[in-house]
Amino acid sequence: MLLPAVVPETGPYAGRAAHWVGVEPEIGTAARGVAAGFYLALVTAECLSLIGHRGPIVVEGPFARNTSYRHMLHAATGAPVEVSESATGTSQGAALLAADQRVARTSVAAQGVSDSAMLDRMELYAHRWRAATAQPAP
Repeated sequence: MLLPAVVPETGPYAGRAAHWVGVEPEIGTAARGVAAGFYLALVTAECLSLIGHRGPIVVEGPFARNTSYRHMLHAATGAPVEVSESATGTSQGAALLAADQRVARTSVAAQGVSDSAMLDRMELYAHRWRAATAQPAP
């Protein structure tokens, strides 16, 4: 488990240094990729919580291709996570805000974490991560 903050100068965990709980996975391994995806999703969930987010979450760009990120974001927020089928990212998002239109999306909640035992384990991981971030950094 990777705890914040990978970038300690900013964000909801500013001033804290990143550290691993348990064994740090080797660089380049699938385990490290999943841990990084989970970390990013949990920091995203915290940021969304801080701004009072409600409703579905639309993920675009490289994050849309990160299954670990999308599934943990769904587990951590309880919100449907939708994937934009477009690769244009930020510019399209800005245009959608201005035009109040929708793009083609697919829902992770519908297609992704359908295994209830897996979802339970991811929710438990999110709970433990939040409890660990509530403690002072070592």
